Amino acid sequence: MGAETPAALAWQYDAAGLGGLYGPCVAVSPDGEVVYLGDANGKLHALSRAGGRRWELALGEEVSTSVVTSDGIFCVVWDQERARRRLCAVDASGKLRWTKDVGDNGYDPPVLAGRGVLVATGGTDEGGFRCYAADGTVLWSASTPAGPTGTPLVAGGVIYAGTFGDALVALDAEDGSRLWEVSTGGDVGPPALVGDTLVAVSDGGANRHAFSLDGELLWDARAENSGPMVAGNRSLAITTGQGTIDAIRAVDGSTAWTYEIGGDWLPSPVATGDRIYVRSGLVLCALGMDGKPVWSEALGDSTGEDQHSPVLSGKRLYVPSGAGIAAVDISG
Repeated sequence: MGAETPAALAWQYDAAGLGGLYGPCVAVSPDGEVVYLGDANGKLHALSRAGGRRWELALGEEVSTSVVTSDGIFCVVWDQERARRRLCAVDASGKLRWTKDVGDNGYDPPVLAGRGVLVATGGTDEGGFRCYAADGTVLWSASTPAGPTGTPLVAGGVIYAGTFGDALVALDAEDGSRLWEVSTGGDVGPPALVGDTLVAVSDGGANRHAFSLDGELLWDARAENSGPMVAGNRSLAITTGQGTIDAIRAVDGSTAWTYEIGGDWLPSPVATGDRIYVRSGLVLCALGMDGKPVWSEALGDSTGEDQHSPVLSGKRLYVPSGAGIAAVDISG
């Protein structure tokens, strides 16, 4: 990477392709010292912050992004022969502790919720969520109108989830009880929390919606090929279009700015503070919250159609690169 930009390539790691279809490209331990990634050949990898391999564990056909706690590493594994998904718990030394069947609903990674690890269950027509304790016992289960459309948002002790039943639902993270349900457009995706507003996309990116935290519809807006929403700051949601990064005002759904970055289908960006980081093909870009470019650098290896999003850990950015990931140290 160029010396004139505040970004420097630390290392790259070849994993023969990342597992799953989308979501964060890696998970990072709470202390930032270990990086975990699932690959497309059924292995979970543990890497040091310096990029060296600590261990790898064969788990199945394809391994999702993990979530990491002091109790272990939790990931979803696809079993091609049975057309089923399993939630796996692995300890810090790379030993499999337990595995649970969770249905056939896509490749959605697990997420932390309340006292446990939350995973989507069932399929697209019928499903819900199940919350597991660290020892594999079920804390609670909850059904949703058809299956969840993706990994939900968990904020303030509440789980906000889009469903294939054309509804957005809110569940209590402690016991799974339903707080509210509101009808939306078709197959609404998981929302982003922008200030006190939930912003989501439905109908394959053709519509955007905003809701209050108690489920009141605030506005609807038409869109064109809109990607999932991520929170930018307390007033803007950031999304991708066809070759664009778009900032949407949470107050009314209007477009604050659009940045032409190129490419067809872009992975979701990551936004923090006053920066937005996004990858388009070979290029990693940093934008300001005003939509103006700050810097851009070539990663060196094509990621093809990979839709995994970057992960920011302190001053290091992990991004898909080639058939694995690249670690990029940033200062701006």
